[in-house]
Amino acid sequence: MVEPDDTLTPEDLSLAATLQARRPSPTLSFRGTLSRRIAQLDPGYGPRPAHLWVRAGALAAGGGVLVVLGLLVSLGAI
Repeated sequence: MVEPDDTLTPEDLSLAATLQARRPSPTLSFRGTLSRRIAQLDPGYGPRPAHLWVRAGALAAGGGVLVVLGLLVSLGAI
């Protein structure tokens, strides 16, 4: 729902209400089927790559090295 404020005209509020009322919504059976399919593919507790934190840390460290290298180049130290 659109909150009225000083920048919206009555026509804008009317249009917002009309668009909100006519917004298409999927059927309940479609939403249920989609939800079950998503849960089947990955319920959120599926297997993750081994040593995920190590990999993420290595990527972050590499990014940090590149940032420091760029800083040194921009300062003329290299």
